Amino acid sequence: MKKLLALVLTLVLALACFTFANAETADLSGKKVALCTATATHGFNSELIIHAQNEIKKLAEKYGFEYSLITSADSVAQMNDLEILKEENYDLICVSAVVGDDIAQVCNEIIETGTKLFVFSRGVAGAACPLYWGNQYGMGATQGEYVVNKFKDDLDAGKQVEILLFYGDDSINCQERTRGLTETIEAAGITINQTFRGEWNRQTSMELMENWLMAAATKDISNIRAIVTQDDEISYGIMDAIEQYMGTVDLSNLDCLVSIGAQRNFLGKVEDYEATYGIALAGLDYAPTYCIEAIDLAVSWLAGEVDLEPVEYTFIPEIIDADNMAEYMEGETYKLRYSIVDDEGNIIQ
Repeated sequence: MKKLLALVLTLVLALACFTFANAETADLSGKKVALCTATATHGFNSELIIHAQNEIKKLAEKYGFEYSLITSADSVAQMNDLEILKEENYDLICVSAVVGDDIAQVCNEIIETGTKLFVFSRGVAGAACPLYWGNQYGMGATQGEYVVNKFKDDLDAGKQVEILLFYGDDSINCQERTRGLTETIEAAGITINQTFRGEWNRQTSMELMENWLMAAATKDISNIRAIVTQDDEISYGIMDAIEQYMGTVDLSNLDCLVSIGAQRNFLGKVEDYEATYGIALAGLDYAPTYCIEAIDLAVSWLAGEVDLEPVEYTFIPEIIDADNMAEYMEGETYKLRYSIVDDEGNIIQ
């Protein structure tokens, strides 16, 4: 569920619905569309890629265009892939960047050829094209607001509150999430005790948390009240370390873990963590199904059903916690997200 969708996007979509509700579907036969994404490196990205590819296939049947699906292992590979696409005269290229800064030049070169370029999920700095993604600063700020509200009484009483931050990498997404979080909590008097680069990876994050637990044995950590992460995969690693911990460090001061993703496995731990560890779990409902809206918008642009400017179309997810989890899991966003996953948690096409 999205708390805020950019007004300009709302107007664009409303106009499209009004104008084309009774119109015939545009014939895009002979047109070529490419989808170029990062290779799946963690759960969220795996889901995003499958949903995006499925939507391209669905729209190709509806509109009649040809399509290519490309996944790039790293930034160098994505630069090369985009160079090839640039020379093959595609009419529309949808890009989810590995690292946006690394492909900015080739993206602008593609735009200069007259090809429509549509970026989603990860920003590409300086690319003069539409960008559809979560408001990264707003996501961090929303996490920050949740933490501030959680400890409002302690802050009002003048108590010191600190957090640990586990971020993903050096992408613009992570930088903006960190900035939104930091500015929000620092304005309320909360400080970040330590930061860790989790690489979007469960194992890496577990090892970082294990190392912190070992070091904490000789420190006063009573003021560290919360852990904030930028992805559920990172949170799983932290929880693995907590669950396996056999040391003497008192973790009763940790009151909450605030994540991004609200994946099924994360939500499945909410009740147990509160009961077993006294840690409240909460996370932004940043479901990768937003890529479906992104792809729909891009193809509507190609079909002439909407006009898009080279601006950001953004949204801010909501926090899901024990209070609203049951309602969220009955909602359409959650059901659509897991329509590509079987009962054992395996992704199906």
